[in-house]
Amino acid sequence: MNYLEPLPQQLTNFLLFFAFGFLDGLFFRFVEFLRSLFSKGKFALLVQDLFFSVATTVFMFV
Repeated sequence: MNYLEPLPQQLTNFLLFFAFGFLDGLFFRFVEFLRSLFSKGKFALLVQDLFFSVATTVFMFV
């Protein structure tokens, strides 16, 4: 039995994870920008953080 994926598939997975991390960082910067524009208290901060967390989780599993 071969439990490891072939090296080209491992490299592809690594690059996809790296790209996802980069895009997630850009998305976080966008959410920070929106937060600076619409900062209206702790409730708004909570909603924005929940939105970011849910969106990141959905993108991670897609």
